[in-house]
Amino acid sequence: MIIMIDLNYIVERTNAVNLHNIGLTGRGITIALLDSGIDINHDLLKNSKIKLISLIDDEGMDDYGHGTHIVGILLAIAPEVNILSIKVIDSKGETKLSTIMKGLELAYKMGADIINVSVGEQFEGCLDTHPLTYLVDEINSNGILIVASAGNSGPKTSPHIPAGCKNAIAVGSINKYGKTNTWSSRGNICGDKYPDCVAFGDEVISLLPNNRVGELSGTSQSCPQVSGMLALIMQSIKQGLKKEEVEFFLSQSCQWIEKPEKNNFSGWGMIDMEKFFRAVEIYRGKF
Repeated sequence: MIIMIDLNYIVERTNAVNLHNIGLTGRGITIALLDSGIDINHDLLKNSKIKLISLIDDEGMDDYGHGTHIVGILLAIAPEVNILSIKVIDSKGETKLSTIMKGLELAYKMGADIINVSVGEQFEGCLDTHPLTYLVDEINSNGILIVASAGNSGPKTSPHIPAGCKNAIAVGSINKYGKTNTWSSRGNICGDKYPDCVAFGDEVISLLPNNRVGELSGTSQSCPQVSGMLALIMQSIKQGLKKEEVEFFLSQSCQWIEKPEKNNFSGWGMIDMEKFFRAVEIYRGKF
């Protein structure tokens, strides 16, 4: 029997609630969502700060359902972030790498602190010389984080792009029991362990267009939990982070799943937001 995961459960189990209790809500941080748009008329989003932009149509509203689901998860973790919604997915759930690249460039130019990319595609070969890799590297070098869903292809040896880019943070999925989902993309990719970490992505209940709620599964659902966590941290330290810093703090804070080291199944393990926060307090600037 599949047991669904509600947002309150995620907030409690990831220890986001403990950061909320000390006043961290993501206030002042801007997260760009590259997705299918957002239904800003949803009753549960009326008090949220959301700007709609579309690279698909003229409106940026969600006619597929994915982006509204993702923003519901994100706002459960970081309820006061500013959302820059950049629509790159059409009504059929389709996009192109060129559109994703345009979305990344636009998010960068518009001042996003974190870019959440719950979309991508499998790419044959290594990404070292791919144009998207150069773009991710440039954005990250300026202290802007790109958090991307690892993919839903199970064990594999070719990367999911952009998550497979070296300076993106790849997020896999676990179920309510803390086990990596069989469909969560993972494996040794071009010599690197993949993903970087995991969060809850199995049967997650969140918002859907037209004032509905419902469940969806995927590493897409895991991704905004990490983006939300990083927004809370950036609010606290009042500056950006780079991928290498995030990787270190994940190594000091995640709950091990398969092995007490980074592995090709769950990365560093399941995120723990309070431990990540404490690791930043202890180690920032010292490694």
